[in-house]
Amino acid sequence: MEKNWSQKAEENREFARKKMEEFAKSYQENPETIVEYLRFSKNFHQYSQRNTALIYQQNPHATFVKSFAGWKKEGVSVNRGEKGIAIWYAVQSTLLKREDGSVVSLRNATKEEKDLYKKGELEGVVKQGFQIGYVFDIAQTNFPKEQYPKYFDMGQASEDADKMIAALESYAENELQCSVRTEDLSSISLKGYYYKNGIVLNEKLEGVEKLSTLSHEMGHAIEKHGVEGKEKGEGQREYEADCISIMLQDYLGIEITDARRRHFKHAYNQFEKEMQEKYQELPLEAQKREIERGMNDSFEHIHRVMGKHLNQIEEYMKNPDIVQQRNVQNISAEHKIIGIEKNMRAGKGLEI
Repeated sequence: MEKNWSQKAEENREFARKKMEEFAKSYQENPETIVEYLRFSKNFHQYSQRNTALIYQQNPHATFVKSFAGWKKEGVSVNRGEKGIAIWYAVQSTLLKREDGSVVSLRNATKEEKDLYKKGELEGVVKQGFQIGYVFDIAQTNFPKEQYPKYFDMGQASEDADKMIAALESYAENELQCSVRTEDLSSISLKGYYYKNGIVLNEKLEGVEKLSTLSHEMGHAIEKHGVEGKEKGEGQREYEADCISIMLQDYLGIEITDARRRHFKHAYNQFEKEMQEKYQELPLEAQKREIERGMNDSFEHIHRVMGKHLNQIEEYMKNPDIVQQRNVQNISAEHKIIGIEKNMRAGKGLEI
């Protein structure tokens, strides 16, 4: 017997739930797998974190997706035989309350009931829900390959590091109100650090290494921008800054180094330990649920934050006129007199 609509819908929902469980389990067992997901997710910041994770689980090489109808509006056809990528989409349904107290969806109501609802003689309630829909990657269509850059930026060459650094510095100062400057840190291992409203880079850094360090410290600035006052442990701050940094570096075409991966894994483990200590008084199962919820909330926050900033950063990268020459004399007196050396001695700087 052919399956009815409700059976298929439930199977689709169960498929999505299992994919999400697989994703959560994979990064809990091996935090480094998140690095690849972060690199992937920079292309999908217009989707929710849940849908981005679903897309990744089904096709980790996807770059730009639309529904069948969405591609059709672009004059593009999905290739014959291609399998869609399941995602959640919001739907609204109207439920009618019958005289006997039972409830029926407007779609399944009788003609008489629909007429009574239109006249306002039958009570109706609109409810929000989610269903499974399908999207297709650009590679599953006949979209002309030569026009791929219209939707997918392959990144910029590392030899353009100086231009990218200037763009990021300008973005940090203009949009994040965060000063950026270089100093002699009397060290070759301390590459830089972030403090309130400022980033300091080791003057010995050059090229891609400087760009990599700047992107990490900007992760702190972006994470802090607009969310002042929220208490976070050092592990969580480092974890979220690393997540943002990895997404930003991959956008810039910078290789994610082994050192960055190790730093990220350490930050993840430290964040997880902070969560365990926070909920240590709870029963084990409740503790696991709260830790998973807290870390998922953090991940959702990162995804939302990057969606907000990536488009603006791209404008700075592509439009040299936006990048104004930095004028050291215009850096506020507040930034000049902050006791940087005192902060470093006290361990207050968020070092990379």
